[in-house]
Amino acid sequence: MPWTVEVEDHRARLALTEIVDIFEAAPLHASVLELARRKGEVAVDLSACSGLDSSALQLLLALRVALEACGGRCVFHAGDGSAGRLLARLGVL
Repeated sequence: MPWTVEVEDHRARLALTEIVDIFEAAPLHASVLELARRKGEVAVDLSACSGLDSSALQLLLALRVALEACGGRCVFHAGDGSAGRLLARLGVL
């Protein structure tokens, strides 16, 4: 899987690497669901991600909405790669 999840007390980090697309959507969905159940902050690191498709983007945006709905926070660290440029172009950053 082109991502890792690190969890501490009230913080978690989801780091995406390589290309994340529809072929990883189901397992990424499971990881995102687990993170969305936590309270606190989730940092999503996209600095090493070379591409996102709409399925991965939808899951990340749903994570942000779910966390904010329960008082949590989702922070995107995009870097200057193609994933970061996409999020900036869409106004996510």
